[in-house]
Amino acid sequence: MGLIESTAAAYALGISLAAPPGPINIMILNDVLRKSSIAAMLVGLGAASADGIFFLAVFFTGTRVLGQIDLVHVLYPLGAAFLFYLGTSLLQGPEPATRNMLRGEGAGGYLKGLTVGITNPLQIGWWITVGLPLSSLFGLGFAGGFFSGIFTWLVCYISLLSYFRQRFLALTKYVRIMSGLILVCFGAYFFFKFLTAIV
Repeated sequence: MGLIESTAAAYALGISLAAPPGPINIMILNDVLRKSSIAAMLVGLGAASADGIFFLAVFFTGTRVLGQIDLVHVLYPLGAAFLFYLGTSLLQGPEPATRNMLRGEGAGGYLKGLTVGITNPLQIGWWITVGLPLSSLFGLGFAGGFFSGIFTWLVCYISLLSYFRQRFLALTKYVRIMSGLILVCFGAYFFFKFLTAIV
């Protein structure tokens, strides 16, 4: 496979990782409607930074790092706890105790996306099963196309949501509640996977 073909394949894989519905895209949607496009972009950049960390891990150390990660006993309960925290905070509304966490501006929004990205077992699993062999095969050329795909998705997704933002402002409360429920469901799924593995 030539450079152009491998870069195009990596670009498509970047979009394929970023585009499916999941905790990050739910938080981006919520932040666009309730805060701003900048807040949503910071969440997305935090999640992309998590992917950058995973790429460096698989590129420089490969299975010596990721092969030692106990997905079930560490990442699933950790991811579940953080998603429960985010989800229940959204369901409670922007109360004084949680307003700073939910504001999503500055370092808070970036760290929120980074934390969810780096504790997401599905994201870790993708890097072990897909990212590890591809980065080993294509090297640094994989990173350029892959992260270009992620950033393309972020820009297009947030721009589209921002364009229709005015039409959905009246639904902000319901979007917040639905977002909270979805995040709680993701947390329940991760916790269920943890329980079925240890029972």
